[in-house]
Parts: sequence; structure tokens; C-alpha cells
Amino acid sequence: GDKSVEAALTDRLGDSDGGVRKIALEGLAEFGASGIATKLVPLLRGNDEIIAERAAQVLAQQGAAAEATLRKEVAAGPVAARRVMAQLLLRRGTQPSVEAVLDQLPDNEFGEQALQLLRTELDPGNEKVANLVEKVAVARASEVNKELAKAWTRAEKAAEAAAKEAAKAAKKKPKNGNGHANGHAVADPLRDPEVARGAAELGSLLRLIGYLARPATQSLLLKYADAEQPRPIRLAAIAGLR
Repeated sequence: GDKSVEAALTDRLGDSDGGVRKIALEGLAEFGASGIATKLVPLLRGNDEIIAERAAQVLAQQGAAAEATLRKEVAAGPVAARRVMAQLLLRRGTQPSVEAVLDQLPDNEFGEQALQLLRTELDPGNEKVANLVEKVAVARASEVNKELAKAWTRAEKAAEAAAKEAAKAAKKKPKNGNGHANGHAVADPLRDPEVARGAAELGSLLRLIGYLARPATQSLLLKYADAEQPRPIRLAAIAGLR
């Protein structure tokens, strides 16, 4: 029956021969096969662009059936494949799918591209997605800011402790050629990996909120543009206000 043919074709998606993979993919597309998202994602990550493009089209046809797989898989693999998955998720336009793309913002390799994809999706005046992005981004900015404050405090304490230890060690050592003990400046908390990640995520969220240009979020951006804020946060908020 059809199901056994679908199963056989699905198995062939992992074949080492590109021609076999292509025929299997076309057959599954004709059948309108569902529940095959986990088998299609590896094709996005492969080195055959034509098959990857067709796999993306078939994934788009899968609709809701593919969403859970895409939400999970968008976080890993080659950037080109992640980009396609993020686009498909944004087209879904559900809160979990939008959140899955927002989750990528702190990613060093893909975060900036995820931000650009979100902005592209907002460009056609997509009110449904824009409202969703505003709601989720504002809530997330608040959460990230709280975690960033904790990480900042931890980093400052660690830097102060390290500076004290260095000062103790310096007292035991002979003075340098200038007649001074070697100085140790307190490290910048922004060099701490956890702080840097939080600052990058908050900065991206503020840029995204600014891009929406909603009057209701102006006060939020002004708060983060304050002179007391860390420089990357302040710059992102000012960019968002422009």
C-alpha cells in the first residue's frame, strides 16, 4: 500500500547516491507524506544545494507537523541550513516558532543572521508576527537583563578577588625596574563569557524592539539608553531609538 511505499521512499532519503535521494524526495512530495521532517533536515545540511532547496519546499508543505523538529534542529548545523529552518519557523508564525528563532540571538555564529531574518519577516507589515515579536522580545529583555545583572555582579566579585590575590603576590615579589610593584587593574566584567553572552542577547533584543518602532516601547529603550548602562547595551538601545 501507499504507507509501505512511503516508508521505503523515506528510507531512501539517507541513501549515499544523490540521484536516489532526489527521486525519493520527489516521490514523497507527490504522496504528500507527513511526519518525515526528521528525515528532511539532514538533506538541508548536506552539500547538494538542489536537494537542500527541494527539501526546504517539502518541509514548508509539512506545516505544523514539521514545527517541533525545526524548533529543535535550528540550533545546530551549518549556518545555511539553520537560516532555512529559521525562515520556515518564522513563516509558521506561532509563538513557539518565533521563540525558537529568538533563542538563536546570543549565538556567535548565527545570532546576527537570525536578527536580520526577524527584521525581514517584519518588513512586509506582518502585524501578527510583529505583535508576537514585541510581546516575546519585551518579556525576554526583562528576563535577560535580570540574569545579566547577576552575571555582572559575579564577574565583578571574581575580578576583585583575583586583583586582591595579584596584589598579595606582587607584594612578595621584588619591585620592577621603575621602582614600582607590578599593577593589576580590575578586569572588565564584559570579558566574562556569561556577561558577554547576556549583553549580546539583550543588545539584539533591544535592536529588534527598536526596529518595531512601537510608541509603547520607547520608554523601555530610553531606560536602557541611560548612561549607567554597560556600553553595548546603551549603544543598542540608542540604535533602537533612531
